[in-house]
Amino acid sequence: MVSHRSHGRDLGNGTSYLESVGNFAVNYPLGLRTHADEPWREAVRGIQRGLEAVPLHGVSFDLVADRLPAHLYPDTHLTPVRVNYLGNRSIATNPVFEFDKDHRDQRYAPPDQRRTTLIEVFLSVADGALHVEVEYSRHFHTAATIEHLGRRYLDLFESLLRDANENVPKAAERVEAAVVDLEIRRTAGRGKSLSGKVAIVTGAGRGIGRAIARAFASEGARIALISRSPAQLEEAVAEVRAIHPEAVGIAADVTSEEEVRHAVDEVLARFGAIDILVNNAGINFSSLLVESDPAEWRSIIDVNVLGTYHCCRAILPHLQTRGTGKIVNLGSAASVIGYPLFSAYSAAKHAVLGITKALAEEVKQANIQVNAVCPSFVDTRMTPTAFRGNAIPTREIAEIVLFLCSPQSDSITGESINVFGKQDMYSYGSERLSLIQAITKDFRPGIN
Repeated sequence: MVSHRSHGRDLGNGTSYLESVGNFAVNYPLGLRTHADEPWREAVRGIQRGLEAVPLHGVSFDLVADRLPAHLYPDTHLTPVRVNYLGNRSIATNPVFEFDKDHRDQRYAPPDQRRTTLIEVFLSVADGALHVEVEYSRHFHTAATIEHLGRRYLDLFESLLRDANENVPKAAERVEAAVVDLEIRRTAGRGKSLSGKVAIVTGAGRGIGRAIARAFASEGARIALISRSPAQLEEAVAEVRAIHPEAVGIAADVTSEEEVRHAVDEVLARFGAIDILVNNAGINFSSLLVESDPAEWRSIIDVNVLGTYHCCRAILPHLQTRGTGKIVNLGSAASVIGYPLFSAYSAAKHAVLGITKALAEEVKQANIQVNAVCPSFVDTRMTPTAFRGNAIPTREIAEIVLFLCSPQSDSITGESINVFGKQDMYSYGSERLSLIQAITKDFRPGIN
């Protein structure tokens, strides 16, 4: 199935259907036989020949479709993949009006309209860049599946562009300047809630922080990923850039006030603003309090508590100047439950909750919302292997953080959201202490 709007107005012989942008869509079946080893030029020429063979470039099919037998019109059947070419979507400038780039092409469907495709791909050119958007339903596919297919799609595009560069000399400059932008939308028709926003995520090298960065990027945010592990940071940035190109990694230790300040300055220099801060960096070790190492105990407080303090203190002046902002602190079930063997972690996460509630009152008049998310065991290295059976996927925590950073939560501040999933956290107590000791013996996951 080939569907396109703007290009579909070309009726051939220099005649066009409409000059203005609208909802007139052109849909028609196009049979095309290709081979895996066929050069891209031959495949493209095959498509071109197919288009030229259809009367009025396919417009005729759309105009008479209601008079044709149902089996001839492919939109009456559920198809695996549909590709739509939206044409050149560059927004015209106007001295009076400013057009909304994010929602200009948003489509709306009536509630009784049936979905006709499982995966829909939208191709468009805007401001000299090629954009690829993938829409799908979570009822049919997981995010991991769509991400895998999306990356494969990009690989094919790069191959196509390289072939064009080699075989069409004049295309070289255009290919070099092209920006291939894959944006994965988790639900069909949903807008980008963080479009244009700048977000800082600490502890973003892996686990929950990396999942949050991915979720933010898919919603249009420009991301600064902060981690004190350069190797993990480099890998995470590459992953996020595959979703949204405007992502930067900054190696910094949140326990250092100076490093945090430099990181914030770097974000401002790169993006010009800061809208969102997610304090996710954290570490945890297991030990009976009486047997604990004071230096180790202090390090947990430094990362989880002082790290949150340093980041909030460095960013707040910028949020207050802008008169808007979101801060989300990652607490834990340990923020509300006293974990045996994790006294330092429980103390630190209780403190994070206290910071959240106090700071929310300090800045609410400046239109800044401060909230906390307190998950129980999440499927990361911070959770002992024995507890990962019912552990919560990182993407689910990321979705909750995403909500608290979106406009939908503008009236929520000073709150903590407990996310326990299927876990009975209140059974984690003294009666099971010996079992817990055995399970968490020598547990040293390091930084999140």
